[in-house]
Amino acid sequence: MFLSSLAASWIYNSFLSSLENEKTQGDLLCKALRVEEHSMKKYRILNRRSQAVFACSILSDGVETNEDFDAERMLSLFIPNRTRVWSRWRAKVGRELKYIGTKKSFQATGEDREGLGEEECRLLNTFLGDAQRAYDSYRTRFDELRSLYRGSSEIWDAKDV
Repeated sequence: MFLSSLAASWIYNSFLSSLENEKTQGDLLCKALRVEEHSMKKYRILNRRSQAVFACSILSDGVETNEDFDAERMLSLFIPNRTRVWSRWRAKVGRELKYIGTKKSFQATGEDREGLGEEECRLLNTFLGDAQRAYDSYRTRFDELRSLYRGSSEIWDAKDV
């Protein structure tokens, strides 16, 4: 009994110390980057594919040429699955994110569905629907931020530390 309570205590303390380390590391990063706590926004995105599209939308925004940002490669780093559906999803989302305009359509075309079974097509449509919602959410947030900072004299200047 004593040994089991000792083991449970050790596991609990390890868990608590890992939480503290994460907070300490986050605080150090914010301090090094000179980021104030109230200036950050936290988003809750429910699945990895939506998180990947949201992050790639941020990273690709303002990129002048297709060569500057390889969206499909970035998506494969977020989601390394190598199935046919995931490969088609990455290809489609990558093409849309490289498209310079703000109106992007993540609807599967006949070419995207070619050679896939019925269940795989349904899965691809689900994945692309998530991509569309993530991109639309990003555009909404981006437009809100742009309207907040329009006319603001505050410019962030990166400096070597």
